[in-house]
Amino acid sequence: MGIRTKIILINLLLLLFFSCNENSNVNKELGDNFNDNQVKDFDTILIFFKNQACNGSESFKNCIENIVKKSNTEGSKYLSNTFDYSEQEKLYDNINRSTFNAIWLFCKTSNPEKNISYESLCFNNKGGYESYLKQLSTKSNFHKSYYEDITNSGDFSPEWKFAQNIVSNKDNFDFSDYNNQLIIAIHYLSLSDQHQRE
Repeated sequence: MGIRTKIILINLLLLLFFSCNENSNVNKELGDNFNDNQVKDFDTILIFFKNQACNGSESFKNCIENIVKKSNTEGSKYLSNTFDYSEQEKLYDNINRSTFNAIWLFCKTSNPEKNISYESLCFNNKGGYESYLKQLSTKSNFHKSYYEDITNSGDFSPEWKFAQNIVSNKDNFDFSDYNNQLIIAIHYLSLSDQHQRE
């Protein structure tokens, strides 16, 4: 084997090594706010969401348009029928606690009509996910509106309000953008948890 062939072979091996170690979903905003394990957890969350909500095969755009339409007409019933809550609890067990805590926290919620209090899943307004959303808020109207909604209310907005934000930004909304997919997945999974947790 000649020297030239060895150099080409070494370069190909190096290229293969570095390309295999790169996470293609790491973008500036993710990299600025989360470590490698948390980014891998986001991949896990997104895969779970797509398998549950999109049957793993439907295009993400068609899937979300369908969710927006059905959640507007059926509300929380649609989310409860879409997401298997026992599987969603397993998802929580399969991600790092630091990832969970970067997004969510448990808060005490009360229902005065039934005179009961219970623990529910809420947005962690001091976690890394909030910082990530803040950084994204300068990128588009969708991100800005979403960040303002979640920080002003202190929690994930109801189905109709979230859907309205997607629909009102539909012309410039990139359904293939990883950040957008992740925001959608986390939002709908959060609402699913809030509706199904006992």
